[in-house]
Amino acid sequence: MDFDGSIEVPADQELQQWTLGLPARAGVYLLWGAKGEAILLATSGSVRASVRRKLARSESETLSRRTELAEITKGVSWTQADSSFVSYWQFHQLARASYPSSYGEMLGWSDAWWIKICLSEPFGQLLTVRKISPPGPDEYIGPFVSSKAVKYFVDLASDMYGLCRNYEILQQTATEKAAQACVYAQMGKCCGACLGRVSASEYRELLLEAVKLAEPKERLGQRRRLEEQMSRAAAKLDFESAAKNKKLIKRLGKLEEEDFGWAGSLRRFEYLIIAPGRDRHQVRPWRVNGGTVEPGEAVRLGEVERQIGEIVDWAKGAEYRPPASRSEIQQWRESIGLVSYFLFRSHSDKCLYYKLDHLAKEADLAEQINSKFSRNKAREAKDRTIIEQNITLKNPPNTE
Repeated sequence: MDFDGSIEVPADQELQQWTLGLPARAGVYLLWGAKGEAILLATSGSVRASVRRKLARSESETLSRRTELAEITKGVSWTQADSSFVSYWQFHQLARASYPSSYGEMLGWSDAWWIKICLSEPFGQLLTVRKISPPGPDEYIGPFVSSKAVKYFVDLASDMYGLCRNYEILQQTATEKAAQACVYAQMGKCCGACLGRVSASEYRELLLEAVKLAEPKERLGQRRRLEEQMSRAAAKLDFESAAKNKKLIKRLGKLEEEDFGWAGSLRRFEYLIIAPGRDRHQVRPWRVNGGTVEPGEAVRLGEVERQIGEIVDWAKGAEYRPPASRSEIQQWRESIGLVSYFLFRSHSDKCLYYKLDHLAKEADLAEQINSKFSRNKAREAKDRTIIEQNITLKNPPNTE
């Protein structure tokens, strides 16, 4: 990606003077040296203020890092960002280009948790992982916000579908060694695959059914079935079975919480993100398809209701480009990690995040967008008024 602007450090001007050419807004900036080499890449809520802090000379006689930066920096390039998501995305793109061999250590987010469905094995199994690969023989469900959340999901799916808890015994069965029933099979708490009650192919199908609990429609259907079973058990005075179903219903309800709200098949990792535009009267849509993240054209707030259909069609029209090389797979993995990071922080970001296969009606979407960003605009105007009042009251001697 290109920078919005660049400026060379003039030899005849003070830091406070020449940095007036930098934006006092959020963004990503790069300090570069005499040969155009990258010195420092950073994000900031104010590019101007951050550059001033980095290049301010230390009053101490001891050579400091800031003094070193001031001596070797010959120019600054920057690009503006109006949300944390956009800032992080820009930083990722620029870091890959500026520090191709070491940028991974600079990324400010960690990978989400996923369920790996190992279908390439005779008896499949569910594993909790953070490192994902493009879908192939194996499938992935996620993202999950934490190891605790993904473990909760696996435990619930195992209990509801009778999945095996001792995979070593299943492997013995697959290699035709003497089968040994685990404790769960003996207690009737699993499907008994180790005893041949279900075949390997049937067990793999059972795994695929179990992870469908990530889908709201599947959870609703399961809840209704459990409620019916609970009612029938209570009518027969089988209170033990009724209590068991009641407990499962309660555990199933926990999947409606935010920690599980974004989970789904990695093959359908598709999102529409609405971010602030470059001015307060615009929004910019972004579309996500797998590891491909792309910005669209800015739309004025007054035009959102009229153009919302086009925005949704554009988001759904994203072409999935499967990564081929090792470098492409790494970038694909990092982009999914970045989007996942912000999905679980959407309540504190300036953007709106929508899962494409769970979109609301277009009229409702337009209303949500206008409400969110009109409120942001009003809040910014209020903050500006407060700042101006404070400046007037304090009357600082060195205002810019």
